[in-house]
Amino acid sequence: MSRTSLRRSRTLVTVMFSSKAAAALLLPTLFLTGCSAELTPSAKVTPAPTDVCIITDGGGLEDGGANESSYSAVKQAVVSLGVEKQQYSARPRRTAEFLTRKLEQFVSGGCGVIVAVGTDLRAPVIRTARENTANRFILVDDAPYALEIDSVPSNLAHIAYSVDQASALAGYLAAAASKTQVVATFGSFPTPNVLAAMHGFRAGVSRYNEDHGTDVQVLGATDATASDWTFIRSETSTLAAYRASTGFFAATADVIYPVASVAGFGAGKASLKFPGVMVIGGDRDWSTEAATADWKQNLIASVQKQVSQRVFQAIESALGPDFSNTEYLGTLENEGVNLTAEGSIGYPSEFTANLGRLTRDIIAGRLVTNGTGN
Repeated sequence: MSRTSLRRSRTLVTVMFSSKAAAALLLPTLFLTGCSAELTPSAKVTPAPTDVCIITDGGGLEDGGANESSYSAVKQAVVSLGVEKQQYSARPRRTAEFLTRKLEQFVSGGCGVIVAVGTDLRAPVIRTARENTANRFILVDDAPYALEIDSVPSNLAHIAYSVDQASALAGYLAAAASKTQVVATFGSFPTPNVLAAMHGFRAGVSRYNEDHGTDVQVLGATDATASDWTFIRSETSTLAAYRASTGFFAATADVIYPVASVAGFGAGKASLKFPGVMVIGGDRDWSTEAATADWKQNLIASVQKQVSQRVFQAIESALGPDFSNTEYLGTLENEGVNLTAEGSIGYPSEFTANLGRLTRDIIAGRLVTNGTGN
């Protein structure tokens, strides 16, 4: 390994490493740490192979969702591909200008491959990619139906997920499982992905009502326009989710689908106060998360996005000579999104008997799930 050099800037403290193995681009390498050492005036930057770097737009790197799955892919790249990594997790609702500056710091600090997660990073990533054609960018979990880029930069790969499709399965399941004929959902912020998931959930409940002549109500998303939907304005506050869920459970909802990143775990904590209620997880299989251990028995299913493997494949491609501006949309048809299989809580027969037909209708567009008609 080459000799280590240190320097401090206004916003980042970096450590230079030589890579464990050769990668595609030879650039200075930057690694975010908590070090406080100062460089002497004579210190020089030593060249090293490219870093693979990740930036997320709120929720943290351990959000129980797409951020965490993408970060897992970056860590896998460190082990399997011999690169070094940098990471930065922005606070929620940072401005595009702030996020653009962070991306530019990654570029100037040696990030040859940059993974950016979340809809807030869409415009900053597109701009930075167009201005830095020697670098390669992977935009993950952007809005599934709102790419609308006139000319996709040749150095940008786009990975999105039709979370509304799997959420429609979750809505149908929730309606089938409900004993009170009242279910609920809430979001973190009214972002495109959150709205898509909540629209999908409503669509699934509506289809169940059509199929069975029932009138299952959806608290937290009572109309189709989202004008009065419930948002807790946080992706990290389990307390906010706990309070919202407690209110819904008290109002006789017995199944809740939180679309609020790691904050949604608060719904599980609230479920412990109300016997017989159930929770549907989001983005990952919540039954495998350590944070759900105390209330896992109340988890009926999870909506999943298959993120880690897809992001790792994109990183591997970005480090090679054949990277291109690919676009991937995870759907029920290609198994990029899904609802987890039956776990500790048995699925009602009204759900399992209709699952195949419902899935086919969603794939064929006979059931509109995203609230836009697209």
